[in-house]
Amino acid sequence: MEPPDFSTLTVDSLVDDNDGDLTPGDISFREALKAVEAGGTIEFSESLATGDVGFGQGVIKLSSECLTARSITTAATASMLTA
Repeated sequence: MEPPDFSTLTVDSLVDDNDGDLTPGDISFREALKAVEAGGTIEFSESLATGDVGFGQGVIKLSSECLTARSITTAATASMLTA
């Protein structure tokens, strides 16, 4: 059995949880940040275009240590971005 591929994860839940459940429909931004492989990509599902990602568990800190430990890319479509 091959290990799961976490090179690209799609955030598809606005709920701020960290229960380790990476099945489709239950991937939060916090979980994706924790699970994505170094050099990987975090994408955002189009279904989240009208919502706000909540951070009920507190601020997600992107420290220099985290950023230098592994680099990732976040991706969203232009229609999902607001000024």
